[in-house]
Amino acid sequence: MMYVLKMHSYRSWFGIDINPVRMPVETAIKINIDAVRASCDRINDLDFESIIYAANNPDKARGWLESYLLRARTPTRKICLHSLR
Repeated sequence: MMYVLKMHSYRSWFGIDINPVRMPVETAIKINIDAVRASCDRINDLDFESIIYAANNPDKARGWLESYLLRARTPTRKICLHSLR
């Protein structure tokens, strides 16, 4: 969702949806705001040129995009599949 918003140049507000259970509301809000910021940082670190190439050339990059986006969620961010180009 965040990637799609960025690709459409969305520059407005993000909402959070919280339902804190056994947690102070202030803590839940801080955690959710941190999650939104972390998500934005992760999206901003993506290689958009390679993503567009893979999306437009599925015969040459089969499985690369899925692996790349999966690994973008991990701390090491090491791509296991073949190089894109």
